[in-house]
Order: sequence, then C-alpha cells, then structure tokens
Amino acid sequence: RRLVGAEDAPVEWKYDDLPSPTNDEEMKQTIQNEIQIRKQWINGTESDGWAFYQDVEGIHVEELAIPGSSVHVVRATGILKGVDLEAMLTSFSSGGLKERQKVNTEIIDHKKVHTVEGDPEMYVSYSAFSTPMGVSNREFLTLRDVIREENGHVLVVSQSINLESVPFRQDRVRATTRNGRVFVPQENGDIKVILVDHVDPRGRVPGFVVNMFKKKAAEAILKLQKHYGKN
Repeated sequence: RRLVGAEDAPVEWKYDDLPSPTNDEEMKQTIQNEIQIRKQWINGTESDGWAFYQDVEGIHVEELAIPGSSVHVVRATGILKGVDLEAMLTSFSSGGLKERQKVNTEIIDHKKVHTVEGDPEMYVSYSAFSTPMGVSNREFLTLRDVIREENGHVLVVSQSINLESVPFRQDRVRATTRNGRVFVPQENGDIKVILVDHVDPRGRVPGFVVNMFKKKAAEAILKLQKHYGKN
C-alpha cells in the first residue's frame, strides 16, 4: 500500500498491484486489459491447470493456481432456467443495496461512486460484506462492465481498482477481486453461466474463510436462479 495525504492524517487508498484509472478512458482501457484474462479463465482446461474442487447442488466448481498468489481462481458452471437475462442484468446494475441483498445476505453496504459517461453499464461501485466473528468486515471497490458479443454471449467483467476519492475505511479491510461471468443462451431457453472469481481477502484471514470464498461462486449462481428464474 501507499500512504498519501497530510502527515498528521495519512489516508490509505491504494494497492500498488491494482490499476488506478483517473478518468473514463483509463477505466475503459482497464476493462479491455482484463477481458482476455477472464476469457482465458472461462475457457481454460485441465491442461491449463484447472482442477476439480467440488459439486454444489448441481454447480460444478473448479480451481486454478496462479503465479504470485496463494489464493486460487475459482470457476463455477451451472444452468439458469426461466431467467430473463436482460431484465436480470438491468435489475442488478440499477438496483441498490436491497437488490443486492436478494442474492447476497452478507452485503451490508453498496453504492455507485462513478458511472462512465455514455455507458451506464460501466461503473465503479463500493461494497462491503460482513464476515465471521473475529474477522474484519471486507470492502471492495470495483469497476464493472457488460460486454455483449456477436455470438449472443453476454460477458460481465469486474475488476478491483484504486480511486483516491474512495480511501480505505479504518474499520474494514479492502479486499480485491477479479471476476467475470459469461451468460450463454441455450436453444431450449435455458442460460448456461460460467463464473470465474479470484478474491483476495487481504489482511490476516483464517484458512476456513479463504475456503469459504471458494464456495461463493457456486452460491452466486444458485441465488441468481432463486431470485431471477424459475426452478
């Protein structure tokens, strides 16, 4: 981290391993830089290092070790039934804290802090989540965009960033994420979803909490089905 600000009141706002876009063009470039990485994770195979982790209520979960991180990338694959994809994306992006809490009861704070001009689906959000007793709550500052591809697939890319205007809170630990999810419409009306997530909780975290994050990808798909689809 880097400390900036007055010497008598330093403000912590930056991880040196994260992008620090200062304008809309730099935010767009940040997303472009991450798209290929997400696609590599989404389409990776066993020969790339992917290994089975577990199945959770029909959701297939895999993990990938990556250089420079003790935390694995997690990939979850499942099927959504009876989901209006565009309505779900609109509801999720335009909704506030209450909408987010429908699919994640642990979220305790959520707000948009910046929207890219001319592209309402590309924005920066601040979110915070409750954690098990004895572990500090985690906060995230995330740049997100929706990419609609010519083949009908919809790719959502999220990337933790630094913004000097949103410093770290002293009562929370700034965790980081590199997330992606692709929605693939099927001929029968179902939607295949592949979610990849690399969450670094930062700070001191017990092993069971790190493993808990691995299951979150599968839980996210199950909750999307519960709240936006038909079982």
